[in-house]
Amino acid sequence: MSKARDLADFVSDGSPLADGTISVSEVSGAAPTASPTFTGTVTASTIDVDTLQNTSGTLYTLGDLNFRSSSGVTPLANFAELGSVTLYYNGSEKIKTVNTGVTVTGTVYTTGLDVTNVVATNVDATTIDATSIEASTSLAIGNNDTGNSGVLYLYGGATGEGGELRIYPSAAEDTVIDNWSIDVATDDLRFFTSAGTVAYQLAPTGAASFGSMNNYGTSGQVLTSGGSGAAPTWADAAGGGTVELTAASDISVGDRIRIKTSTGEVEPIQYRNISDDGDTQINSSVSNNDRFTGATYVGNNKYVAIYGNNSDSDYPYYNVITVASDGTYTIGTSTRIGTFTCFPVGSISYHRFHVASNGDGEVVLYFENGTSSGLKTITGTVSGSSITWGSVQTVQSTNPFAGDICYDSTNNLYFLLYTDSAGASKVKTASSNGSNTLTFSSATTWYYPATATKYMSATYNVDQGNVEVYYSDKDDQNNVKGRTLTYSGGSITVSSAVQIDYIGTENQDGVYANYVSEQGYTVIMSMQTSPSRAFSILVVSNSSGALTLEYTYNAQHSFNSDTHYNTFYDPVSESQLFLYSDGSGTCYLKQYVWNISTTQKLSLETDINLFSSDRMMGGNGFYDANSGTTFLIFSKGPSYGATPTITKFTTKIAKVSDFIGFADEAISAGSAGKITTIGGLTTNQSGLSAGSVYYINTSTGALTTSSSGSTKIGKALSSTSILIQSVV
Repeated sequence: MSKARDLADFVSDGSPLADGTISVSEVSGAAPTASPTFTGTVTASTIDVDTLQNTSGTLYTLGDLNFRSSSGVTPLANFAELGSVTLYYNGSEKIKTVNTGVTVTGTVYTTGLDVTNVVATNVDATTIDATSIEASTSLAIGNNDTGNSGVLYLYGGATGEGGELRIYPSAAEDTVIDNWSIDVATDDLRFFTSAGTVAYQLAPTGAASFGSMNNYGTSGQVLTSGGSGAAPTWADAAGGGTVELTAASDISVGDRIRIKTSTGEVEPIQYRNISDDGDTQINSSVSNNDRFTGATYVGNNKYVAIYGNNSDSDYPYYNVITVASDGTYTIGTSTRIGTFTCFPVGSISYHRFHVASNGDGEVVLYFENGTSSGLKTITGTVSGSSITWGSVQTVQSTNPFAGDICYDSTNNLYFLLYTDSAGASKVKTASSNGSNTLTFSSATTWYYPATATKYMSATYNVDQGNVEVYYSDKDDQNNVKGRTLTYSGGSITVSSAVQIDYIGTENQDGVYANYVSEQGYTVIMSMQTSPSRAFSILVVSNSSGALTLEYTYNAQHSFNSDTHYNTFYDPVSESQLFLYSDGSGTCYLKQYVWNISTTQKLSLETDINLFSSDRMMGGNGFYDANSGTTFLIFSKGPSYGATPTITKFTTKIAKVSDFIGFADEAISAGSAGKITTIGGLTTNQSGLSAGSVYYINTSTGALTTSSSGSTKIGKALSSTSILIQSVV
């Protein structure tokens, strides 16, 4: 029977067809239309039609249903009976239903994935590319049942902007996170740099890693901050008594340490000691000269001493003294400056020459040129151990009653002070042309008493930028007064006078001032000749040119009228040193400490006898920063006659009241290092007696088991260790 006949029979009586393929295009004449309508059931292995349309009811297929391309080869979709549904793209499987959900091959693109629970093993994909993934309970990566691991990646955009992982406690994104946590059950929590290296890592049973610090450290170490911008490190636990502080000077292991109150840095406690290393005559041929030695620092570790040579018509001579870093010094050849008469300014008996320098190899001698030949200068340049001098220049044509010279380092000017023949106190500035010649300004009168000023001393205040001048006011019972001279725009502004020292019925015999830049104050020595022959120490502050007397200390030490004096600051002992000779000729060095930050008082630390057989005249004291030693350049002799001499001495002082502990390591000046203080155990001592209580002597700074004159610091646990129980 033909296929057309079979179809007709099927249509008429509903009998099932035999197995085979029915092509609707082959049906002709039997059916009422080219597109017949079927009711009932069609049973066949394959139905091959151009169009199969179900207009009403339900179309059922029994068993598997497969859709292929027109070639009959490429699968489009497969529907397995009681099994998977598989969808293809160009013959490649993309989506397949499975017992637990759906399997996707390739990438799922969506603008939103809003589900109750997204489990990464059930959404099995290389990439989930979505605007947002919202989960009301949890978002799991990996499979807890199988133990398979998973990775959550956050990528930035194509232009390099970074991705973000945000956790919000509520819909309000700016609310502070509260009661939220990131739980890592069995593996590390890692954060990577843009280069792909581990920046931070936290492990449940391993070492924490921060940047390059990714090891366990060693037993007993603690994690220590590296400060801003630096990775933390593992460091030895040193107990509660270890601190890290910056050294003001070199520190050795085991040193007893004090706080340097002026800077907040630390330094070793030094034993109180002033040692005189002995005198050296600068020029032994000078034996009876009353034109006493003046001296100045000229830079490059060199000093210049100038004096009169009585063995050569009292002409002025000089020596260049070079100081090495170890404190040894070399005295250059004694050389005559010129064949001219030279007296100290003011023609005051036993007065030293006035010498100044710009600190860069230039030196200026300020002197009187004979009995009535006026006030002069001569300028020289130091090279090695010799000086090239220019010509003598005239400051004024008449001799002064008093005078002084100082250098203004801010304006690169020399200030030349003097009283003229009429008694007026004046000042001129002088600039150098670099060729041993000075250019003088016109004179400015800063005081005009009825009786000429006999003594004056000038010092430059580098912090305020002005010259301070202190002088005896003979119109006011010789009381010592002070003024400031401020240079600006070619002119000098003179402040009002401030009384510094009340002399009363005493006779003034001299004044010497020294500005101390390390402490920000000026120290003045004021000498009274009769009847007490005492001197006063005065401390003055300067605020914008206004002088204020801060403190007066009456030393009440007898001094010799044939003597001179000087004061200067010693940063080693943080004290002011005073030089003078007493009535018996003994030369004393007195050491005072000025505590401007607290009590604002001077306290006497020590009184050292430098030598006793001769007197000091024309004393000039210097602290040499290169060697850390102190020098005195002066004239030394039994009476009026004196020989130019240099003495080196060192100063150390125990500041036990500032003791804080012991150095755990060697620390270079300017570097930070470990100091063991109260509550800590220092282990760098030697020769201790275990079990003994140790003290620090308040005079010497030495460790001792004696409590007399000492303060307890702790107990020795061994021959090398002390448990620090207190600080001074």
